[in-house]
Amino acid sequence: LSDHSIVSNEYGSLREYLDIKIKDKGVFAETDFDPELVRLMTYKSHVYSLQRSGDIIEFLPKQYITTDKLNKNGITDEMLDKIRMDVYDWDTKGAYFTIVSLEKSGFSSDLSDFGFEQFFYESILSSGDKSKRLPYIRYGGQKIFYKGDEKPSVGDFITELITLHGDSE
Repeated sequence: LSDHSIVSNEYGSLREYLDIKIKDKGVFAETDFDPELVRLMTYKSHVYSLQRSGDIIEFLPKQYITTDKLNKNGITDEMLDKIRMDVYDWDTKGAYFTIVSLEKSGFSSDLSDFGFEQFFYESILSSGDKSKRLPYIRYGGQKIFYKGDEKPSVGDFITELITLHGDSE
């Protein structure tokens, strides 16, 4: 690894190298890789692509688990799909919600007993097949999910807040 290029006879590409290393580990952190590699756009875009497709889930910041590893430990793809559907069907008292507001409203799932952090559930809802993942915005460092088909904007979110909670008089 030097001058933003990798030379290896063992792997055909950086993506192939990452796929093999990630699959072998099952659970990995960004710190498991060379810092120079992590800074490459190829690394970032590939990890992002794996997250969006649902092949990996970020369970803590910059720490990931493959869905294969989850499957081997009793968390099936069907369970992940079910939590997405159950959240979508849950009455959140508005189109926007966070994991915390969802839990405060009484929501729980089959995955609740596994003891994962809020970050894990946010990752589940925002990953997987495009038809299943929930759109969200980031606001104040928080993922705010939206029950709808199109990606919301911060302006839409603020408008709904004002409409729902408006003037308290």
